[in-house]
Amino acid sequence: MVAHPRWLFQAVLEECNLKAELIAGDKECWYKVEHRDNPFRMGEDQQVIFYQAAKREFHGLGVIIAVPPPCKLGNKNHTKKIGVDVLYTEKFMPPISVPRKLPKLIWENDQLPNLFTGHFVGAVFPISDKDWANLEKICPRL
Repeated sequence: MVAHPRWLFQAVLEECNLKAELIAGDKECWYKVEHRDNPFRMGEDQQVIFYQAAKREFHGLGVIIAVPPPCKLGNKNHTKKIGVDVLYTEKFMPPISVPRKLPKLIWENDQLPNLFTGHFVGAVFPISDKDWANLEKICPRL
């Protein structure tokens, strides 16, 4: 597996309202973050940027503080609870909007442009240095 220094966590508005819930200094477990089957390895001290897909906005930064093993919930269907523990380090006020028209850029993770144009393809994306530079081009406040 390959380590990645940064991650984009996509929040679905129906499940998580980042504008209200992301508070710098708070810690939270992000469930449904598949860190075991991903070809990239999540680890402590890696940076996370939080994106609200339906609103096309970045809401803040965080850092992964723990990558616990999956555990079973105590309910009857015994679903696995998978997640990573995150410390919110910065809240963007106001949130950083992704422009409607994106410049033509070459992405290492070719799923990212789909995320920004409304075709939601997942919840967690590794962000390479090149892809981070592209994010800074389309959203200079990052």
